[in-house]
Amino acid sequence: MCRSLRCVTLALCAVSVHACAKSSDSTGKPPDEAAGTKAVAADKGGQGQEAAGTASTAPAAPAAAADKHWYRAAFVPEGSPEIPIYLQLPAAGSSGTGKVVNGQHEADVDAAWTGKDLKVSFPLYHASINATADAQGRLSGSWQVESKTWGAGLVPFHAEPTDAPAPEQRFDQKTLPGQPIDLGEATTVWRAKFPESGVAKITMHQPAPGVFNATVLFTTGNVVYLAGNGRGKQVHMSAFIGLSLYLLTAELDAKKKTLTGKWISGPRLEWREAFKAGRGKDFEVPIAVKTQQRDQLFSMPQLSRYDGKPLIVEVGGSWCDACKHAAGALKEIYDRQHSKGLEIVTLTYEFTDDSAYNKKQAEAFKAAYKLPWEVIPVDGSTDRAWEIIPQGIEGVDASGFPITLFVNPDGSIRSVHASFAGPEHPVEHRRGVKEYEEQAAALVAATKGAAR
Repeated sequence: MCRSLRCVTLALCAVSVHACAKSSDSTGKPPDEAAGTKAVAADKGGQGQEAAGTASTAPAAPAAAADKHWYRAAFVPEGSPEIPIYLQLPAAGSSGTGKVVNGQHEADVDAAWTGKDLKVSFPLYHASINATADAQGRLSGSWQVESKTWGAGLVPFHAEPTDAPAPEQRFDQKTLPGQPIDLGEATTVWRAKFPESGVAKITMHQPAPGVFNATVLFTTGNVVYLAGNGRGKQVHMSAFIGLSLYLLTAELDAKKKTLTGKWISGPRLEWREAFKAGRGKDFEVPIAVKTQQRDQLFSMPQLSRYDGKPLIVEVGGSWCDACKHAAGALKEIYDRQHSKGLEIVTLTYEFTDDSAYNKKQAEAFKAAYKLPWEVIPVDGSTDRAWEIIPQGIEGVDASGFPITLFVNPDGSIRSVHASFAGPEHPVEHRRGVKEYEEQAAALVAATKGAAR
């Protein structure tokens, strides 16, 4: 299992997903396609291709805010249980903003109808859901990814209209039969051991018996939010973030102290790993990323204009879901501290040698999150990943992006932070925001002290 970008299979399985599947090796070559998934040709121009049947002849009318409908949707990989989510979509014949709902997490998406054909777009990821409605309004089609960074993947998709999200039926009775599981506590912590990924912390919240939301934190900094159900002895939880699917399935022992199961995720569901988790007390997960030495100096040619200034360097990518959460926290810091001298720069890594594509993705990333600071693309394929990542940092794994460097005016690195949890992970999110704010304030204060 790779622990750094030295063996990047940056088929990285996904946005904020651990890079190395079991079949990876140290050459950096991606693993084979997971059984049952179908490859689709990647667009050489780097843009998501229109699926057959979705070509638009005229723009659809925007949907009114109240004229939207809910669906219980599911991705159905061959050889795997279905991976359900809830979708809110504009009414047939219109276009507008929809929602993907994973438990407490909601994400806006672009959706448009052309006749009976639907396209839900994730433009930064070069991914989309393409489906056709039948006479009863049921949808069938596929989710596909056509990314220069992650390659191509396709998974069948279907959805049925519903009145509203029903957390107790995210996994329906047919998929997960039995009586609802009651863990006896609103929040439980599980220490999970993966044979290749090592230790992870699973924090499970139980809003009601049989209904679970969970945060999974890996030592890379990768943090994943899941929602699902537990019935009988089985617990199933899932998530979908546009570029990646996630599925955790496990069996609970009779004493409700041990979970034994499987983890599946990625654009092609290529990260597949067994795990065993024990219920116990809360614990800190040691994040692997760190500087090689105390007061490690930081230098990159692209950033020479910021020499002598307090600087936050955000290492991420347009594909990075966690980076959008970090961007929100950094924007608030920038608004307060930029007038005091603080600078922020984002470096985007698409892990391709296509300069034009990388530049376009950096511009799209800056526009999508309305960043007031410079966003700089860094060219280089996965074969050169270790060369192009900032030197002097150990334990870097792109599944833990963003990597945030707090750099003193003299070029020494004050601290390093891996990943950034969204608000659906309240404890980890507050911790990340607090660390960002404290480190930024310390940079500014140290600069003022030196000036005096």
